[in-house]
Parts: sequence; structure tokens; C-alpha cells
Amino acid sequence: MTIWYSVFRNAAYSYLAGFIIWTALFILPFSPFTYLLPILVRGGPGIWLILGYLLNLTVGVIGSGMLSSLIYTIEIHEKRVINRKLMISGFTILNGGIISSCVLLATAGALGGYAIDIGGASELAAQGLLTAYVYPITITVIMAIVGAALTLLTMIGAKAPVA
Repeated sequence: MTIWYSVFRNAAYSYLAGFIIWTALFILPFSPFTYLLPILVRGGPGIWLILGYLLNLTVGVIGSGMLSSLIYTIEIHEKRVINRKLMISGFTILNGGIISSCVLLATAGALGGYAIDIGGASELAAQGLLTAYVYPITITVIMAIVGAALTLLTMIGAKAPVA
């Protein structure tokens, strides 16, 4: 029997470890990492980079932690049983969407900011680079929404154990 609250808690720990690594990358004194802080400060495409970073914190770390506590209530206090197959699907789709969208946002922001700040590209050229990421990011955000909805429905549909 899977204890789902611990799975989501471990996901929150993993997102937190990723957040710590991501933060360290911003301050590493080696190229290409030295370009990240100026890209953030300038804004423009750097907004996409900081958005991916902050979404990793809020949706990944905090969101997974909150889901863990809600599932803990369902599994431990209410002693209801969660449908394993549905929760595996919800968990996988949710986290695949979160990770993919955060990485795509950060990559687009870093590349667009680098193109402008270091490469000397025009704002229009950088906008073209960012535009290529819009559809994939949209798909991964939809994935995260579908995964969150499936996870929520699975939690709502948890059954009391058969006596």
C-alpha cells in the first residue's frame, strides 16, 4: 500500500533541492552562470527566467507540501483509501508539467536574455526566440493543470476502507 502523503512530501523535498541548486547556479563565478544575474536584473526575457525559478518554489515546493498535508489528512486521519492508478497518473502528469514548464521558462529567459545582453541581439530578435517557447510552455502548463485536477479528483474520490 502506497502512502501518498509521503510521495508528495518527497516530491516537495526534491523541488526544494532543485531550488537550492538553482539558487547556487545564479551565484556561481563561472561562465555561463555569471550571465544569469545580469539577465535577471535587466528584465525583458529575464522575467521568464525568474518566473520559472519562482514557480519551482511556489508550485513545486509549497504546492507539493500542501498536497502532502491534505493527503495526510485523507490517509491518516480520515483513513480513506486513494485509488492508486489514478493517483499515479495525476502525480506523474502534474509533476511532469511543473518541471517541464519551469525548465522551459528558465531556458527561454536565459537564452533570450543572453541574446540581448551578451549577443547584442535586438529586442525583436529576442522576442522571436521567446515566441518559439510559447506553445511548448502552454502544453506543459496544461499538463500540470490536468495533473492537478486528476490529483484533486482522486483525493475527493478516496473511499472509506471496506470493513
